Amino acid sequence: MPDDSNSCPDDDAMVAIGPAAKILGVSPRTMRTYADDGLLPVFRTPTQHRRFRVADLRALLAKQDEPAGQAS
Repeated sequence: MPDDSNSCPDDDAMVAIGPAAKILGVSPRTMRTYADDGLLPVFRTPTQHRRFRVADLRALLAKQDEPAGQAS
């Protein structure tokens, strides 16, 4: 049976700020700025912790990888 403990979360998964920052290769402080500036959608738990959808993180990574002239 394969070990799924090290697999990447699926697109619908929600991750906390630390894992989200690791996915993007930025600091948690930068993640807060991205969320506050509207660059990334953020969801709040009942205790006001930020959660990010993996699909949104991957979309931002893909957008950052686009050549400068091809951004939509």
